[in-house]
Amino acid sequence: MHKNGLVKFIAILFALISLLQISYTYVVNKIEKDAENYSITKVDIDDEDYVIKREQLQRSYLDSVSTISVFGFTNYKDAKEKELNKGLDLKGGINVILQISVKDILKGLAENTNDPNFNKALDNADELQKSSNDTYLEIFLNAFEEIEGSQLASPDVFANRTLSDEINFEMSNDEVKPIIRRKIDESITSAFEVLRKRIDKFGVTQPNIQRLGNSGRILVELPGAKDVDRVKKLLQSTAQLEFWTSEKNQEYFTFLSQANQVIKANLDEEIIKESVSSESSQIDDLLADVEVKSDSLSIEKNPLLDLIIGTGFQGGPVLAQFNFRDKDKVDSYINLPEVRQLLPSSPTLQAHVVCSILAYSLITISSLQALLIELQIRQLKFKSQNKIVSSLPSLEIMEKLLFRIIFLSEVLLSISLVSGFFFYDNLHEQKLLHKVALSSMAWLCFAILLSGRLLKGWRGPLAIRLTWISFICLALGFVGTKFVLEYILKI
Repeated sequence: MHKNGLVKFIAILFALISLLQISYTYVVNKIEKDAENYSITKVDIDDEDYVIKREQLQRSYLDSVSTISVFGFTNYKDAKEKELNKGLDLKGGINVILQISVKDILKGLAENTNDPNFNKALDNADELQKSSNDTYLEIFLNAFEEIEGSQLASPDVFANRTLSDEINFEMSNDEVKPIIRRKIDESITSAFEVLRKRIDKFGVTQPNIQRLGNSGRILVELPGAKDVDRVKKLLQSTAQLEFWTSEKNQEYFTFLSQANQVIKANLDEEIIKESVSSESSQIDDLLADVEVKSDSLSIEKNPLLDLIIGTGFQGGPVLAQFNFRDKDKVDSYINLPEVRQLLPSSPTLQAHVVCSILAYSLITISSLQALLIELQIRQLKFKSQNKIVSSLPSLEIMEKLLFRIIFLSEVLLSISLVSGFFFYDNLHEQKLLHKVALSSMAWLCFAILLSGRLLKGWRGPLAIRLTWISFICLALGFVGTKFVLEYILKI
């Protein structure tokens, strides 16, 4: 009897423990179902990217209730850690098998060699893999050895600069093979770790990622995942490592305060313009004054500085930190032409400005030179007399001088255009696109004129017209900026 009682007690205890474990899963399912229903009511199925928006709402909902007590003994965060692992069979989701391209790794190790034996072995391995269960690497090594006179340690194959510390041309094929196998395994392991880190950031609970032997395949299981396109983008995207040169932040501290004052002045000016345009009567004047005062109070005392939530360390590359929600506003402030003019100029930028000024000056001189040549041609044509024109050098000398000025202008304008692309990253936002387009048209006209002069001996009226067309393009691009923006582009 005592034994039966002990058995019943243990059975009841296990039953209670099982119910407790199942209760965590029940709590998680209930709260996640509530989150799903909440997202469905907030985001309509006809909305663009509704799946992503619903997932974001679900995560926000779950974060907001994660620490709220449920049934008095747990909460969502605690229950989520203790719920049963349902996996793909019970929860559904996405199952993916990725194949690492061993062929591309081999090409990279061989520095994309053009060695005929190496490339022939790769082609043979592609064909043999269709009917073999061996790994691609082993098939390649066997195919390479079957080619007469082939050496893995050849300077044209693996005894190159990349592997010079481990492989030399005196090694045999059997000595090189273990090194190649290790390099391939390291590459696959690296890809595996990258995928694992990406999946951990994906937000899926209890994912499964594992290598399938030495085949170069990686199994990925994402329980609960539904967005196939998002998963493909996550797993197939290529990472790019970029290096950027940066300035020290102490050189730009004064820029922030100066930019803040310029932005504040612009905002005040916009309010005044709006109030003036709305005035139509004495009553409207009074209402406009009230509106201006209320709007002025609503503007931040420091429209840019008030948005800063943090700064970088002294001498570092970070000048200021802003909330992501303020990104568009800060970008619009920084891209104002008046603000960008406040940025400290580097010696390279100064050289760009000097080249631009010299180019535009020479082009202006060339247009005046073309005008004088036109007057000389008219005097010769109509046999008229003008003391100023008569005192000029001969027409031949004037034309030679014109083309020398144009050639020098073309060189300086080329330097100005090419160097300008390194300093301006958003031509449209900075309202510089029309300047680049018109400057390029002027450059093209001069290039055509110089080519015609060299090949066909162009001169006279044709040279004058092309010179004036180039000058007009530059005048519209720089001197006539306001005219182009307001009347032609209507910006």
